[in-house]
Amino acid sequence: MTNVDTDFFVKIAQNLCTLTDGCWKPVVDQHGNTSVDETRSGLSLWFRVGGYGNEGKITISYSRPRDSKGNYVEVYHPMGGGKIANPSIRVSASKDALTVAKDIVRRMLDAAKNVHVLVTKQIKDNADYYSKKRLLAMDLADICHAKVNNPDGEMPTINPYESLKGYLGDVRMGYGTVTVGSDYATIKLDSIPAELAKKLLLVIHETLKNHSNRTA
Repeated sequence: MTNVDTDFFVKIAQNLCTLTDGCWKPVVDQHGNTSVDETRSGLSLWFRVGGYGNEGKITISYSRPRDSKGNYVEVYHPMGGGKIANPSIRVSASKDALTVAKDIVRRMLDAAKNVHVLVTKQIKDNADYYSKKRLLAMDLADICHAKVNNPDGEMPTINPYESLKGYLGDVRMGYGTVTVGSDYATIKLDSIPAELAKKLLLVIHETLKNHSNRTA
């Protein structure tokens, strides 16, 4: 069985501080897993010592951060191509901390940094996307005096008839849904009575025409 004491990871972090311009520290999570983290950038390297198929070895992998929903995000090669995997290396557990730190710098650190930049940017872009979508959904819901269904999901929706239920009685007005994107909305109305459809279409047509004239 491969055993590595805590001091070994402390020394790796110290050596990485010396070998790079980063500020590194060892971290042990609630499950006993050990990583060495760069505190300024948030880049984290996860260490797996021994284990099935890894006896006498230490696997060192880039530890991809999760987004605010607890999910991992996928990133792709900037010049096109497939998904980018987490960079990793394997080293002998018999190596000293300085040699392991040098292996990290030489064999994987630049790749890990590049992936980390892409991942953190994608997490921020995703957060901005959902924030814009949530704000638009709230604005549209205010107009309809309705609530937003699934506000933090992929497809928030609004029932434009929700606040009218007490006024409509048995009057047939159709039904519909507003589905919200980050900078657009899909408004779907079904079974609209003929006369009401004419009035709505007139308003829609005039609004589109006026908007087109303002933005031309």
